[in-house]
Amino acid sequence: LFTLYVLKATEIPRTQRYRALFIEYMQSAVIVALILLVFYFIFRNYNISRRVLVEFTFLGFLFLFLVRMAEYKLFKNYRVQGFNYINIALIADETSVPFIDRLRSYPEWGYRIILILSNSGKLDEKYRGLCQVLPDTSKEVLLEMMEVDTIDEVLYIKDQINPAEVRRTIRSCEEFGVVFRLMTKDRQPRLTNAFVSTMANEKFLTFINVPYKPFALAVKKFMDI
Repeated sequence: LFTLYVLKATEIPRTQRYRALFIEYMQSAVIVALILLVFYFIFRNYNISRRVLVEFTFLGFLFLFLVRMAEYKLFKNYRVQGFNYINIALIADETSVPFIDRLRSYPEWGYRIILILSNSGKLDEKYRGLCQVLPDTSKEVLLEMMEVDTIDEVLYIKDQINPAEVRRTIRSCEEFGVVFRLMTKDRQPRLTNAFVSTMANEKFLTFINVPYKPFALAVKKFMDI
């Protein structure tokens, strides 16, 4: 359990590929096997067969993977029926169309687009009637929705980033406790309150209003249990 927390593989993912999940659980199994081997040789538990350690590692990985896949499928079916969804607002431009279409094509991911802020006539024409589409200048509508808990996450998916606009939106999201995601190619953010996450096969810098320290959270969870 501790290993899974360190690898950030405890949550049920929404958009992750099966291959990525397989690799995550394989990593956890290898780490656990190495830990077992260290204890095996340090304490000289030679009465335990090394074959048992190998079998334990393999069966542990197998059952973990099968159970998690069953959970993954269960939640997907649950979301298709309209449950366990996340309401999102998008700050977008014309380049955002493929990403938006991807979100709408997979209802099992559980993302419900409530609002699109964009000056693009193409987005207005394509998505009007499916959700609320307003100009970029209508930020007060976004603030009102966050204030009444209508919006769970705000995604900034423009091709060209406006730093001032991003900073203002981050401050507003922090004020209302809403998650903010910034689509980016940077895999090594130098920010204490941001971490890299994957959503619909795209990389995002995710900002939360509390410090994100996986190792510290893993230690706390381990001690709590």
